[in-house]
Amino acid sequence: MEDVALAPAVQPRRARLPWLDVLKGAAMAFVVLNHAMIWPLRSGDGLTAFAYGTCYWTVAGFAAVTGYLAAPKSAVDPVGFLKRRGRQLLGPWAIAAPVYALAPFVLPLVGLSFPIELDRGPWVLSIMLGGGALWFLPVLYAASVIATLVARRFAGWWPLWVSLAVYALTAALVRESPLAFGHGTFWAVTPLYVASYWFGLRVAAGWRPSWSRTAWACVFVSSLALPGLTSYWRTTLAMPWLAWLTYAAGVPGGLAALMLALETTREPGRIGRAFARLGVDSLGVYVVHPLVLGPLMVVLPGARTLPGALVGGSVAVSACYAAVHLYRAKRTK
Repeated sequence: MEDVALAPAVQPRRARLPWLDVLKGAAMAFVVLNHAMIWPLRSGDGLTAFAYGTCYWTVAGFAAVTGYLAAPKSAVDPVGFLKRRGRQLLGPWAIAAPVYALAPFVLPLVGLSFPIELDRGPWVLSIMLGGGALWFLPVLYAASVIATLVARRFAGWWPLWVSLAVYALTAALVRESPLAFGHGTFWAVTPLYVASYWFGLRVAAGWRPSWSRTAWACVFVSSLALPGLTSYWRTTLAMPWLAWLTYAAGVPGGLAALMLALETTREPGRIGRAFARLGVDSLGVYVVHPLVLGPLMVVLPGARTLPGALVGGSVAVSACYAAVHLYRAKRTK
C-alpha cells in the first residue's frame, strides 16, 4: 500500500472536549508537584524519589494532546500553523528564560537560597539553550515542527518507531544522564515527545485500538509505578543513567491518558471541572510557576520533606492559576 501524507479524518469542527482539559490540568498539577519535590529529593530520600518519578507521564501526555488537537490545523496550513505555534510556545519562553537565568544571581541579594548548588555561568547558558524548568516549551515546539513536516509526506507508524529507536540508541551509547549528556538541556529526550506527538496525530486521523478503558487504565497505572521505581533506583543506587529509562517509562502513561480522556463520555464532576479550568490556563501556569514555587519553597517550613513539598506544590498551583486566570480575565474585558 502506498504511504500517503497523514491527514485527520474528515469531520466537523470539534467541540471543546472537557476531559482533554481535565487531562491538561491534572498533568500541570503533577508538573508543579514534581518540581516542588526537587527540594527533598536533594537529600536522597527514596520515597520522594519514587513520588518524583510518578510524574513523568505528564510530558508525553501534553505532547500527545497537542498532536491530537493540532492535527486539523497543521494539515490544512502547516507553515502558518508552525508560525502560530512558535509564537505561542517560544514567545513566553523568550520572555521568561532570561528571568530564570538570573535567579541564582538575584535570590542571594534578597536573602534567599537556590535549591541546588551550581556554577552560575553554565546555569545561564543551559537556560538560554533550552534547559531549566521551562525546557518543555522549546522541546514541544521542536516535536511539533518535526512531526508536522513529516506528516506532509508520510503516514503510518514508522515515524513513531524511528523516534523511539533514536532515543533507545542514544541511551545505549551514552553513559550519563540525559541532562548531563545535554549539558543542562533536555534536547536528548526530544525523540520521545516526537513519538508522543505523532501518536496524537494518528489518533486524530481516526486510529482507534480495540483496547478497553480498563486496559488503558492499567497502562496508565503501570506508567506511574515503573518510572517511580527507576527514579528510586537512580537516586538510592546513585545511577544517573537510569534517568533514560524514567523518561521512557512515562511515555505509555501519557498516551494512555489521552485515550482515557477521549473515551470518557460522562461529564466531569466537581474535581474534574476544577482540573479542567486549570487545564485551560495550563500554559500560563507552566510559564509562571517557577517564579511562585521557588521563593515559596525557600521560606516554607518543612519544604525539604515530601509532605512539605506536596503542600508547597499545591499552594503554588493554586496561586499560579489564580494569577493567570485574573490576567486573562482582564485582557478579555
